[in-house]
Amino acid sequence: MSFLSRWTEFYDFARGVEHYRYTTDNAPLVYNGQTYTYGNIKRSGLNESGDLARAVLDLSVPITLPLLDLYRGASPMQEIAITLYRKRKSDGVVETRWVGVIGGVEWSTHKAIIHGLPPLASLQGQGLTRNWQKGCPLTTYSTGLGQCNVDRETMRVNATVTGASGSTVTAAEWAAKADGWFSGGYLEWSVAGVVERRAIVSHVGSTLTLLLPLRAPVGTVVASYPGDDHSLTTCANKFHNDINYGGDPFIPEKNPMGADPIY
Repeated sequence: MSFLSRWTEFYDFARGVEHYRYTTDNAPLVYNGQTYTYGNIKRSGLNESGDLARAVLDLSVPITLPLLDLYRGASPMQEIAITLYRKRKSDGVVETRWVGVIGGVEWSTHKAIIHGLPPLASLQGQGLTRNWQKGCPLTTYSTGLGQCNVDRETMRVNATVTGASGSTVTAAEWAAKADGWFSGGYLEWSVAGVVERRAIVSHVGSTLTLLLPLRAPVGTVVASYPGDDHSLTTCANKFHNDINYGGDPFIPEKNPMGADPIY
């Protein structure tokens, strides 16, 4: 905002209980008891047509902005919400100008572009339809009517990280399970009240390979949840949940409408 502007804009980036607060003015701003510091943020224009595809917000920020530390090396798994406010200088009236989430960060030499998406943007695409299939289409540990409904806490294995390098991480507790037990599952841990999560690609002995680097120090206690290959055998023997199996394992192998005259 320019020096002569009638408004001051300020941003609240929230990830669970963790907040990053910035204002466009050089002087700190206090709102609802929270302090917003200068962030040197420049934004794109706001589209108020009601078209979600155009209701995006691009923010140009310096690459030294502390918020960007969450995106160096790997993006956070938890969604980060953006709230843009503006405050009228003459009487202190505050308005909410835009609400959304961070959709991604684009890097360049001296600055980064934070791409903000409206909260309903992910709902614009057509959802997946459920097919008649042998494998279970349900998300493991999903809850509700017609869902998986495995109690994930009964499957949890707490483990203390003894080593981490890139996308691999080690803990003695994982060796107690057969190789592949945790493949397709995930890890969870909490940092200052914020829950972090990493998908597990593979499991061999005491070592897991993750989809993204752990970014947690040695000694961190993580909750480990096993993966699922969505077969009836695994559902019954590993999760004891075949009563909720969502696939149809008895689909005939042979097509009755095929060219073979003998069915």
